[in-house]
Amino acid sequence: MRLRNSFWAVSIIVILGLFLSHCSDEHAEAKAEDPLAQRIWQNFHEVEGTAQYSEELDEATQIAQQQNMLAIAEKIPNGYPEPFLPYGSLKNKSLDISLGQKPILNAGIIALGKKLFFDQRLSFGKSHGFAAGKSCSSCHLEEKSFTDGEILSKGVEGDFTHRNSPTLFNAAYNSTLTWANPAFPLLEMQAKIPLFGDDPIELGLKGKEQDLLAFLLSSDSVYRDNLRSVFGLNYPEDFTKGAIDFTVITRALAAYERSLIRFDTRFDRFLQNTLPESEAFTPEERQGAELFYGFTSLKSGETLSCASCHAGVTTSNSFQYVRDGIYFNRKSFHNTGLYNVDGKGGYPEKNFGFANASQIDEHPEYMGRFRVPSLRFVGLTAPYGHDGSLASLEDVLDHYAAGGRSSLGPTGQNPFVDPLVKPGFKLTPDEKLSLVAFLRSLQ
Repeated sequence: MRLRNSFWAVSIIVILGLFLSHCSDEHAEAKAEDPLAQRIWQNFHEVEGTAQYSEELDEATQIAQQQNMLAIAEKIPNGYPEPFLPYGSLKNKSLDISLGQKPILNAGIIALGKKLFFDQRLSFGKSHGFAAGKSCSSCHLEEKSFTDGEILSKGVEGDFTHRNSPTLFNAAYNSTLTWANPAFPLLEMQAKIPLFGDDPIELGLKGKEQDLLAFLLSSDSVYRDNLRSVFGLNYPEDFTKGAIDFTVITRALAAYERSLIRFDTRFDRFLQNTLPESEAFTPEERQGAELFYGFTSLKSGETLSCASCHAGVTTSNSFQYVRDGIYFNRKSFHNTGLYNVDGKGGYPEKNFGFANASQIDEHPEYMGRFRVPSLRFVGLTAPYGHDGSLASLEDVLDHYAAGGRSSLGPTGQNPFVDPLVKPGFKLTPDEKLSLVAFLRSLQ
């Protein structure tokens, strides 16, 4: 039933607001005293204005948002937006796909998702059967900020992934999941790729969905208890009736990943004016921030445009979130000139970017466009680039300074390189050190 301006609707919002006081009173903009922090906050607000779509949430959606926020509210600091949680409730269904299930985010489903995330029984190998020695955490290690430190990751059959494993921190704020597929806006949808995908084979579970559920539920009483408490389902009765399917796994995994929110880096604490004197930004970090955000120019006279793409509170110009009851969404894909394999703008096979081959035939300029990753924890998540081909932060800066790495090779600059990247720039050694120092403050 759709809620209108009734006494009960308002009352529920007020009651939930008491539980989320730090997400309402404290979500007023942080009062940063440092002038540099103030300028960065201003940048955040300007980026919010570049959203390609925004929508004021109706009362029913706001109530659902606040109900789900109870599980993660303490992780979101003063002045920061909230991830959008009641998916399937927006008017724009091309951005917000309904899965036909009520969104759930609470301690129970997060705990279930965490157990599944680290469970190596969630894999199948031809020579091993289930429990093939891989889990979601094999490619997203908690101690490596939910990356794996590898150029590409290896699946249960020895296949390498086509893309580098990105961090899962703040994935709930991404408007698209994966490096280059705009058709996957929900974590529940993305989870199916490593679980059931076959190009490459990662966890090897394609065609084994119901067998996997029977294997886990018959052998683990904790899973049976979780299934009952979270979804109200019983094994084996509901399994026999066909009421239990793989979506209980993807929904739980997505809930756990939505809870992986981290805005406690030195950079964030600098913005919140909570850094102790002993951890204050160094002159190098401050200079790096000034250069990164384009507040000051390089000694060459050029101005960097890093923050045009690594933008706003998420440090990515592909974002979705809620602030003050309004939903914001932006999707962006860019060709940074990493490759030009044929001298005509080509990228390696399986790494064409967001467009498929037929789209590129019609629009060759779509080649090589990938989502901009967040830079939080970037100092801990090497190697870099969609395919992990940039080994260090210094290599990343050299890549952009050249107007794209392909400019340094025999085929020359990619003809479809993003206009912001194309000119390149010239860094002094001190400027490079300062930029790297600032990037490392994002951890």
